[in-house]
Amino acid sequence: MFIKRNSSRQGGKTYRSVWLVEGVLVPQIRPWGRPRKDAEVKTRVVHRALAILSRLPEPLVALIEQYCKGHVPTGKAPSVRMGSCYGVLAGLHALAGELGLVAALGPDRSQARFVHDLCARRLARPARCP
Repeated sequence: MFIKRNSSRQGGKTYRSVWLVEGVLVPQIRPWGRPRKDAEVKTRVVHRALAILSRLPEPLVALIEQYCKGHVPTGKAPSVRMGSCYGVLAGLHALAGELGLVAALGPDRSQARFVHDLCARRLARPARCP
């Protein structure tokens, strides 16, 4: 695994993305005929994206990159501040889907989605909401 950083320019604006990528060996398929039984199988490396890390804070991306390189930090753990736990919000969204709330709100109504997200936030972390 490794971190892949891409940048592109479109219309005078620079776009940057950060990906967590894994290199996978796959057999190289010959487009003509079947492979011979006595021939060795040739392989090639294909990069498979595991996660998009573009929206994460840079200290967290640097920490993930250190782990990918095999450098495990010792001593004091680095402080990285993240938002609400994804698992809790995903579970609340699944529960709302089972109850029919997601279907009732509809996928294209942005205000309804905003209300749904606010309710999930209030249920996930009630003490932090005003």
